[in-house]
Amino acid sequence: MILYKNFRYQELFDSVSGLLTGRISPEAEPELPDRLAGELVELAATYGFEGNLWHCFLAFCLANNENAYSRACEIVGPVAGTINQMALKDFGEIKGLFDIDIAKLDREGECLWAFLKKYEGTSDSSHVFNKRIRDRIVELAVALEMASTVKEFGQIVTEFYREFGVGRFGLNKAFRINETSGGTDIIPITSIEHVYLKDLVGYEIQKRKLIDNTEAFIQGRAANNVLLYGDSGTGKSSSIKAILNQYYDRGLRMIEVYKHQSSASPRCWSRSRTGIISLSFTWTISPSRILRSSTNT
Repeated sequence: MILYKNFRYQELFDSVSGLLTGRISPEAEPELPDRLAGELVELAATYGFEGNLWHCFLAFCLANNENAYSRACEIVGPVAGTINQMALKDFGEIKGLFDIDIAKLDREGECLWAFLKKYEGTSDSSHVFNKRIRDRIVELAVALEMASTVKEFGQIVTEFYREFGVGRFGLNKAFRINETSGGTDIIPITSIEHVYLKDLVGYEIQKRKLIDNTEAFIQGRAANNVLLYGDSGTGKSSSIKAILNQYYDRGLRMIEVYKHQSSASPRCWSRSRTGIISLSFTWTISPSRILRSSTNT
């Protein structure tokens, strides 16, 4: 493929697609189909997938693959240019994999892969994504399965990028700094309380200042750092969550930085343009595209 390559689980993608298309013969490695089925089940447990696990896996690959097309469509939706023809070619190949019945991988008298077409997990929660994103990836798999043409298939994927973004920094709302002996990384916070500004009663002046400042930041205008202070339970954390929930679909992301982490890795948030300070920790806010480029340089 041209654009869609270097998937996170590329070996699994190559092996299953190779078996389905005949590029790989199961006779050469009789245990391969069973091993791959086990890997899909392990991924289902990690990400909370259900239904057709192969389709969920392919949808996951599309949702996470950061390439020239997916990044261009993030938040803004369809774009113009030759890149659309390149993406359409790749979508055609991936749709072809959607259209193959994985039950063909079952040996005579077995139904392991048939079970994976209608898999029921032990839980609908994900250890990696928040439930909203997990549900949307499962829904994406079902929608792509129903697509009748390659063009429709591509439109569905593009709309996903517009609504949710792509990759780690597109799909998740908030992150925290994780310090280990091997270095410093930004990891997603997968459980964000669904608090919205309309839920905060009695803070109209404060909310208006937060909204105006965040709007300026989102639009690329000058914006200030913000200090939230007050007794416990007065709405500092709720205000942060509300701002994040309201502006997530416009590309806003946040990083939670505790005091002792302030010098951990300035590169992780050096391009963030403002922050919200709340007593014991700082929320550094950033557009998803800037956040992604800050951690890749």
